[in-house]
Amino acid sequence: MCKSIILLLIVNINGFFLVDSKASINHSHSLEKHVAYTINKSEQSGINTFVATQQQVVNLSIAAQFWGFLKYHHPAVAKGDFNWDAKLFELLPSIIASKNNVELGQSLDAFLNKLSQIPVCKSCKSKNPLSEIKPNYGYLINGGILSKPLEERLQYILTNADIKENHYVTFKGSAGNPLFSNEIAYESMVTPDAGYRLLSLFRYWNMVNYFFPYRDIIGADWNDVLKEMIPDFLAADSQGKYIISTMKMLAKINDTHAYFYGPNEATSKIRGKNTLPFRVKFVEDKLVVYDYFDTADSIKTRFKLGDEITEINGEKITDLIKKYEGLVAASNYDTKLRNLPLAFLARSNDTNLHTG
Repeated sequence: MCKSIILLLIVNINGFFLVDSKASINHSHSLEKHVAYTINKSEQSGINTFVATQQQVVNLSIAAQFWGFLKYHHPAVAKGDFNWDAKLFELLPSIIASKNNVELGQSLDAFLNKLSQIPVCKSCKSKNPLSEIKPNYGYLINGGILSKPLEERLQYILTNADIKENHYVTFKGSAGNPLFSNEIAYESMVTPDAGYRLLSLFRYWNMVNYFFPYRDIIGADWNDVLKEMIPDFLAADSQGKYIISTMKMLAKINDTHAYFYGPNEATSKIRGKNTLPFRVKFVEDKLVVYDYFDTADSIKTRFKLGDEITEINGEKITDLIKKYEGLVAASNYDTKLRNLPLAFLARSNDTNLHTG
């Protein structure tokens, strides 16, 4: 749909700022399809939004590691005998209520008692049974938080994990790319409650932890990323906040292959439903016009190829980069700059878009 967009253009040509008068341009472009989703109100975890204390952040980070460890290492869980998402929701209330590390360990111990004891496996090795990636067991083993007896129970599972196949992950082709095809999508949820938001965080964190080959070179300790993102996901109590938290988490691995796909109205509002009638990109750290969505002479006359855009809606481009760079996954900074304009910078929900 075309809408009238009013531009106040200030461009930098050879060091001079040229101010164009307001021009009515009847060419803005909608880049997203709007998809309506319905929510199944029966899908509730029983975990309400709350502000986590420092102890609760520790508790939840350990719970995420514990839940993921069992998912990929305990034979009964690996068979798919349980609804492992539902088991997380059973575990979380006692985890959240634990006032210290001792109570935390007691909650994990009680949960572990509900699973079958696995037999000794003399041919097994103490490693990730499904991947050659160097294991990272966070604070579960030798982490200084859980008791020695509980650590020994987890070490026993690790040492004797006789798993040839896992219900939650399979591997495709000669490259062995992991496929997580048996994860429930919960597609009807518009705004997941706090429990489901933690579920999405815990799932993704563990997928990266056990199966992402570049986990150790993302530029941050993956365990610290988990603790950082827990308060963010807990606070994401609207659809828009949840989408932003998800974008942040995806961007944490600093890999261009990670991207957020969600062509719905909420995503469009965050990115901006409309874009400029011309294309922009960064050249030597300057945002410049390099092509046109609309080739009308009126557009080309007002916006010359090579014109620099220095601000949008009163915000400097340098400030906009800082505002949005944490939402775009990229393997390096140049790639992040390449993707930022189409993802955020050159888009707006306003019909009156001012550039400088």
